[in-house]
Formats: sequence, structure tokens, C-alpha cells
Amino acid sequence: MNERLKALYKEVILQHSKEPFHFGKKEDCDHVIVANNPVCGDNYKFYVNAEKQTLKDVYFHGFGCAISKASNAVLVQLISDQDLKKAYATCCAFLDYLDNRNNAPKTVTDPAFEAFSAVHEFPSRMDCATLGWREVKKFLENMKEVRYSAQ
Repeated sequence: MNERLKALYKEVILQHSKEPFHFGKKEDCDHVIVANNPVCGDNYKFYVNAEKQTLKDVYFHGFGCAISKASNAVLVQLISDQDLKKAYATCCAFLDYLDNRNNAPKTVTDPAFEAFSAVHEFPSRMDCATLGWREVKKFLENMKEVRYSAQ
């Protein structure tokens, strides 16, 4: 890992794990998404209000390593107040960005994404970085199915 990426990794991970965006329980919400990894102990809940096809008041709470907490904080910050399609696209972009199986050139959608690319140096941490993103993506896929089946 080059020095610039190390510095970015430390800066983003440490900043977002110490001062996470919208970290807290939100009991008066429409949906609760559970993200749990029993292997490493990461355990989070995402509290979501959806209004007119837009995610409002997205919060998260729980415990886990600094990477998972920081990743979830970035997730919540990026999808708050986004419409469902854009939030889904954001989740897909992050997960695609970290999926380096083909070593394809990557397009940085958000500067924070680049910091998390360093998890490739620590393969056991990939689940930490992607857990919340995968669960929110599943939730959004289900929202889309419900929306289309109701029409």
C-alpha cells in the first residue's frame, strides 16, 4: 500500500469511526435493517424513514471494528436524503469499487471510497467494510420489488 493511500485510509477510517455521521438509535422509524457478522462480531442496525421514494433520517447504531463503523458512517452520510434509485446506485458503486476480482480500472464515485480500497491489503476486513452496504442494498432491492408489485 502506498503512503498516500495509507494516510487517506487512516484519515477517513479514524475520522468516521470517532465521529460517525448519524450514529444513534432512532426508535420512530419506518424500517430497521440489521447487519450482523457473527464471525467477527460486527453488529449494527440501520434506522430508516422512507418518504415519497426518498430515504430520510437514516441513522445507524451498534458495535464493531473501526472499519465497519467508519464504512457505515460513510454509507449513512451518502444515502441520507437520496431517492431510492440513487441510494441503490450508491450502494452498488461502493460494492463494485471494492470488488477487485478483475483488477478492472476503478472510477472513484466518492473520495471516501478510495480509502476503503485499502481493505484489499487485509482480506479478512472486506466483510467489515461491506457488511452494512450489502444489507442496505438488499433492503433497497426489496423496496423496489414492493414498489413495482403495488403498481
